[in-house]
Amino acid sequence: MIEVQANDRVLVLTAADENSLERIAKLLTSGILVVHVAEERIHELRKALSNAENVMVTAEAEDAIIPWRDGFFTVIWAPELHAATPEMVRVLAPGGKFFFASSRLEPSA
Repeated sequence: MIEVQANDRVLVLTAADENSLERIAKLLTSGILVVHVAEERIHELRKALSNAENVMVTAEAEDAIIPWRDGFFTVIWAPELHAATPEMVRVLAPGGKFFFASSRLEPSA
């Protein structure tokens, strides 16, 4: 399970199930959830999460660039450990947390 606080800025780097994403978004009362997915999933996830005002669904870039400023995210959830890239490290805030697929994308609340 991933641990999120109300003000976290969470980046999910895979198409997780909509129910888990919705539960995380509800916990982020003053935070944001960014879901970075393959382009073919964008419309489906945006529709499923349309009631959550703090969720942004963006397309994965072919060059693996994460289009956010350095140190923006306090939590990153990625599909697997070896997928950690310098880009993930760049956008993770000091003291931020990485979670990988071995951690269920379920909020611990």
